[in-house]
This record gives sequence, structure tokens and C-alpha cells, in this order.
Amino acid sequence: MMIPSTWTYIKTETVDQYCFEGLIDRHGAFIVSVKRISNLINSNIDINLLPFQEFNKKILFRYTLTKFDNIECHSWIGKVEKYIVLVTYTSLGVLDEDEFKLARNAAKSIILISDDLSEKVKLFGHFYSFNIALYASIDLSNFAIKRGAHIELLVVLSNRIDAYLRMMLILKFQIQKGFSLFDKRLVHQNKNEKGITEREIYKIALMNNIINDTIFKRLNDQYDIRNRIIHRYVIDDIKLRDVIDAVWKLFQIEENIFSILENFENEQIKKKVGFYGEMFPIESFVPEFNFTTIRNMVNEKHSVLDRYNKLTRKDA
Repeated sequence: MMIPSTWTYIKTETVDQYCFEGLIDRHGAFIVSVKRISNLINSNIDINLLPFQEFNKKILFRYTLTKFDNIECHSWIGKVEKYIVLVTYTSLGVLDEDEFKLARNAAKSIILISDDLSEKVKLFGHFYSFNIALYASIDLSNFAIKRGAHIELLVVLSNRIDAYLRMMLILKFQIQKGFSLFDKRLVHQNKNEKGITEREIYKIALMNNIINDTIFKRLNDQYDIRNRIIHRYVIDDIKLRDVIDAVWKLFQIEENIFSILENFENEQIKKKVGFYGEMFPIESFVPEFNFTTIRNMVNEKHSVLDRYNKLTRKDA
């Protein structure tokens, strides 16, 4: 589904239900439910009136409108294989026409993915979120610099360096294998899942000749200093000037690593493999659209009104 960039996901307790609403202006609620036909109990849905449709194609919906008091409930329902897809947009008060257009277009864009493709789609969804979080970290570090929040900056820079190393491991793997799949653990870790630690990432990057021994040692030295600052600042003899020095060294490491990352990106474009060469050709980029989308996704990553639209084109 193409989710409007001004919407945000709202977590619900209901299984197989996905809810969205405006990040700033909340005109209504957009809900998508997917249920097996065999699990429909006491439903007023007449299954036989819905045409059979296949996976991996845009769904032809039957549209209905229900009004009560000053609330309008717009519904789209379709049948895909053994599933029923029900989409509702409920306006809160007077219907906002622009918001309804977003809801209607979002409903029309829905595709139910087959099992054989679902894992791949999820994988690239995680990669997309990973990149958005990277952009959000740029906004956070700029904000920290303006406020002189040195320890916050230390944390954000460490996260971003780790992310760049993960990105390079993915890009190099794709170059070597000639396709776009990769290890999900490099970009996503569930709440109770054992992931790949920073120090493990350093070792893997060294073993894959992405970084040299000098950068590897600098990364580990800064890792130890950062842990002292975060966990023992009060009980350690460490000074604020040591924090500032650690931040400056991380900036230098980040600059070195980012230049290496650019080399892998250019190699993918040249060889036409992986994310930059196969899936996202540079010629297809639309700067204004991409920047607007990135900024709105960063807004959702932050989910704090104070940081809304603070990311600038220069930052991105």
C-alpha cells in the first residue's frame, strides 16, 4: 500500500488490522483489515457478491458509504484468494475532501502479497525504515550540535557509524552475489531478538576488508570511551573536555567511513547490481518528491511535533 507521507501508523491490539491517521491534522481514521474467509463469523459480508482475485495485483474493491449524525464511514471491500480485505475511512466531523482523496488513493493502491514474495517485501521494508532512521539521525545530530548536547551527539554518531558499516556489508555482499537480497539482521532487530552487536559489526567489516586495522582500532577505542561516558560519567574521572574530544574523533571516523561507503555506492551504479544499480537507478530519482517523502518519514520516526519538518534539503 502506498501510505500518504503525511500519515502515521497507529498501533492497535487487533491482529491483522492496520490503522493510520494524519501525523498533524487528524481528520479521520484509515483502517485496513485482512481476514481469512474461513474465520469470518456472524459477518454481514456477502462473499458471493465479491469477484475472485489473485495475489500480487491491485485489488478491485466494492465501495460503500454509511452516514450517521455528522460522521461518514467509507468502506472498500475485496476478495483475494482465501482472504477478505476490508478498508474503512471514518471521518471525524465534517469530511475533509483532500484527506478523503488520500484515503481513496491509498485504498486503490493496496496489494495482497503471496507467501512466496512476502518475506522479500518485508526485507526491503526493513531496509527502507533503516534508511529513514539514518536521515532522522542527521536531524538529531544537528539539533544536538545547536544545543551543545555533547553526550547525545556521541550516542547518535556512534549509531550512525554502526549503520554505515552495516550498509557497506550489504552493498559489498550484493556486488559479490549480483542480487539485492541481504541478511535482515543487518538492518532490523526485534524487541527480544538477538542481533549483531556493534563490536561484531566492526570485526565483520574488518574481515571483509571494508575497513583496515587502523580504523578498526579507532572504532574499538571510541567504543570503550563512549561506554565510560555513558555508564560511568558520575563515578569516573572523565571530564567534559574528554567527551568533546571523543565526539570530534567520531566525526573524523564518520568522515572516513562515509567516503568508503560512497565508493561502494558508485561501484553498484557502475556494475548495475544491488540497490543503487538494479533496484533504484540514479536516473529515476525525483529530488523534490524524494526529499518530501524523506522529510515526512523522518517526522514519523521522531513522532515529536517539536521536530516536525526540521530536516532541510541541505541536511538530507
